[in-house]
Amino acid sequence: MASQKELKDGIVDEIIKKIETTPNLTWNQMVNVEFPRNLDGRFYNGANIINLNLSTIGKDYSSNIWGTFKDIEKAGGKILKGEKSTSVLFFKMIDEKDKITGEETGMRIPLFREYKVFNIGQTTLQEKDLKLEPVRKENPEKVIEGYSKNSGVEIKTSLEGTAYYSPSLDYIVTPPIENYKNIDKYYSTVFHEITHSTGNEKRLNRDMGKIFGNEKYAKEELVAELGAAFLMNTCGIKNDDIEKNNAAYLKSWLGVLKNDKNLLYDAAKYSQKAHDYVIEISEVKLEKEIVKDEKEINNIIKEIEKEKIIKSIEFEKENKENRIIIEEKENIVGKDSKGQEYRFENITDVRVTMSKSGYIAVKSETICSLKKEYDFNELKHEDKEKGVMTKVIIDKEKKEAKIVREFDEKFNKRMLEKTIEQEMKKGKDMEIDK
Repeated sequence: MASQKELKDGIVDEIIKKIETTPNLTWNQMVNVEFPRNLDGRFYNGANIINLNLSTIGKDYSSNIWGTFKDIEKAGGKILKGEKSTSVLFFKMIDEKDKITGEETGMRIPLFREYKVFNIGQTTLQEKDLKLEPVRKENPEKVIEGYSKNSGVEIKTSLEGTAYYSPSLDYIVTPPIENYKNIDKYYSTVFHEITHSTGNEKRLNRDMGKIFGNEKYAKEELVAELGAAFLMNTCGIKNDDIEKNNAAYLKSWLGVLKNDKNLLYDAAKYSQKAHDYVIEISEVKLEKEIVKDEKEINNIIKEIEKEKIIKSIEFEKENKENRIIIEEKENIVGKDSKGQEYRFENITDVRVTMSKSGYIAVKSETICSLKKEYDFNELKHEDKEKGVMTKVIIDKEKKEAKIVREFDEKFNKRMLEKTIEQEMKKGKDMEIDK
């Protein structure tokens, strides 16, 4: 079985080989491709993004959707004859178990696995048949504004002519936006410095290096380059920076990557974390400013639902046997509608069987066609008390609105308690599995 180092080196070797063998490949081409995702719509991350992007570019695939042999077979597709796979790495932390007793030691250890995946262009599948949600593109101005507000990183304008992030003072300096002939170059510059700022000890706490030219400094520069590229991608911006459109710029990094194979893998991992942090933190206040409370979003939903409803799914059900299943380490205690107390003691797995009403609620969805125009793309409200996340997503091109409600364990626990009360009121027997 390959070691963690062997798996990581294998991915980096694959990336280096593709860079060397792809004619006239530029930095922009490598990072401007749509983020790769699997057949379920989940995005790949870290070095997997670069490796899959390079395969998509080298083979000129029209899509950047990938799947394992089993995934493709399950979706009804077949691998075309002679096609070769691309490697991706899966990583997660797991609980360590004693080799003799099999009991957990209390330590967490990393698990690395290699998977072989195929682009759907190597299969009989068509992207249109997969029915994946379109990739949402963020507004760069809102990302910058939201990040600055929520992180506390001030973005100052200066006539110095250079852009930089000051770790000690925790602010960003950029030339005036008017100084940029291309607005996309401005966004690329700001995103580069924003990525640097995520490494501050108050945020992701990266070792950013303090000496120009040393290993840590070079790694941090690569993190900022990739982080900016990922943010540009998320905002749907194709970076046409002249320097980075020069193949020599990418080749200049190639020598560094060969000397330290860990550099690319780590830089890709840290830049992915930086990207995710920026997007997550930039959205928090912006969304709260749009949707102030539950009443406001419900009024908007009522207004939308007055228009034509195309499709409505009341509930997606996870439990085909019509059972509510919930793990409960504490005792379940409550009162029915008549005030009579019910108590189930020492039950860790409660299963209530009913004829029709049993379900685990996952998501409800309604799609409406719109005549009226709305000035937002997405609203979101989370009711942590009820365990419900409500989203309103506007597709301005299709003139449609999607109303989605997602339900978590807290919601289902309330439903369980309500169902127990109702069943007791009816006097029906319940099946309790201990």
